[in-house]
Amino acid sequence: MPRGLDSREAGNLEPGANRDARKLVSERQAHARMDQRLWSTASLGLRTGHPQYNVADFGVAFRSVSRQLMTQIIEPPTDILDLAEEYSAFYSLDEGESGLWSLITSSFESVFVVFDAANASEAALKDMLVCLGGNDVQNSRLHILITSRYPPPRSLLRTYKLPTIVTRASDDDLMTYIMHELGDVSGEKHLYPIPKDVREAMSDIIEMLDGIFPPLPRFGAISDTLNELAQVLSNVPSSEKSKALSQLALSHIEKAEHEKNPIQVLHLVSTLEEIGYKPTIPQIVDFLRFLGLYKNEDNDYTTHDVANMCAHFVSFGTCTQAMRIRSPLLQSHLCEEVSKSNTKGTMLRAALSYLSQEDFQRGACTSSASLKKRFQTHPFLPFASRIISLYTSRVPHQQEALDDFLRFASHRGSIDSYLQAADAWLYQDDDSYDELESAEQRWAYFPRGYGPLHVAAHIVGGRLFVKALLQQGGDVEAQSGNGQTALHVAAGIEDESETARTLLEYGASVSAVDDDGETPLSIAVVEGDLETVKLLVEFGADIGSLDTSILVECAEERRDVVEYLTGLGVNFPDEDQMDEDDEEA
Repeated sequence: MPRGLDSREAGNLEPGANRDARKLVSERQAHARMDQRLWSTASLGLRTGHPQYNVADFGVAFRSVSRQLMTQIIEPPTDILDLAEEYSAFYSLDEGESGLWSLITSSFESVFVVFDAANASEAALKDMLVCLGGNDVQNSRLHILITSRYPPPRSLLRTYKLPTIVTRASDDDLMTYIMHELGDVSGEKHLYPIPKDVREAMSDIIEMLDGIFPPLPRFGAISDTLNELAQVLSNVPSSEKSKALSQLALSHIEKAEHEKNPIQVLHLVSTLEEIGYKPTIPQIVDFLRFLGLYKNEDNDYTTHDVANMCAHFVSFGTCTQAMRIRSPLLQSHLCEEVSKSNTKGTMLRAALSYLSQEDFQRGACTSSASLKKRFQTHPFLPFASRIISLYTSRVPHQQEALDDFLRFASHRGSIDSYLQAADAWLYQDDDSYDELESAEQRWAYFPRGYGPLHVAAHIVGGRLFVKALLQQGGDVEAQSGNGQTALHVAAGIEDESETARTLLEYGASVSAVDDDGETPLSIAVVEGDLETVKLLVEFGADIGSLDTSILVECAEERRDVVEYLTGLGVNFPDEDQMDEDDEEA
């Protein structure tokens, strides 16, 4: 079993079992105090909808854990402070025994780490455990608790003999939840003790729910709603239970005249949540008119309107009013509805329209403070700038968004504003943004001098946009502020090669060199797609132009590209030479 995986603490729990996890950790902490030991804890929730396929997907979590533990060292030794300053961003935990992570954990007798809502592959879990604990299986300083909706891989359980704890809602919890939720609507909040007939009806329903907290319909008296629930649960197979409960919960909205907007708002919230974002009410309000959603012909929705229309189905954060679909079942149902509709295409067109606003046409902000003010004035900007690439590559009918893209790309200022917002810290509130900017100012990270063709190549899946611009006479060799062509930009896109193919077919030079001496090939072998590398070679790129530093970086990052280039006769530096290069650097 990897170091730190105490068989009494490592487990796999359902999200929502945080109370049990905290209790377990608290008990262990109490024992640690009784033993007069030093202990520390770190916990974090992983992003729902973002599975961890490899150890790199735990990167943000690692940084959070490191920061939490650092703050609990009362008087940090000089060696920790020096290394913490050097690795201020906490980019990894694999620095070895002399690394920052090892120094931090060695400051405590016991360290408790909780990963909540994990959805990791077997390889990611194995690498994460080794990354955290190393290979010393006897050292039990580190105690890890993993909670998840999904059971851990069986092979991992067998290999490391990890215990699991399966949790579910108790019948009493379900009954309390149902009475509380339905009482809010019916006005029967003080219906205690629960009448016998209601309790009997609820007992039957709870048995059919099998530990699931359902989304609940919001109409009528408790007895009427329970009858509806019982009827639905009795008449549908288990595989359709979640869908039927969600449809029942939304039924009163869907049946009401002129009340499609609340459903579309819920679709927007669930779609953003699916890709890892928790929008605030002002962010949603800021975007609604670009989706064509208005309160009436003369008025936009207000934050109060949106809060009221979503109150039954969405929870709101206490500090930022961040929105989240309350029921995981309803969230899954809404995402399924979105996947069957053109919601993502509509959001793509709306985001492009949003980014074409006159304020953004004036160009990028000139300071961190001015960018923060822009985020405050235009709350949806951080999301609009991030979903362009995501949805361009996913929507089946990109042609529908072409006019919106061309209008957006016709203003250099809009392009700069988009790139700046996309590369900046994700703004949610002043305090978190200021803290992030104080650690690393990212307001100025964006590339300068991008023209329409550059931004089209920058957008993942933007082949159609690139082709349209070239057909309109766009200069395929136009250069950005640092001398890059659109092919340089396209060459650095991972998991996508069609944009590069289109540029090559329209005559883009594979030999173009930017101000840093980079060619499309030197970028592609490190950052791009293997198919892009093959395309560049096919169109005449000189593999002999790849210098040692590029080959070293390629060998460290891209085994698939190494195999391909080796087959073409490229000689990669041996490990000794790579070590010498590292020492010289």
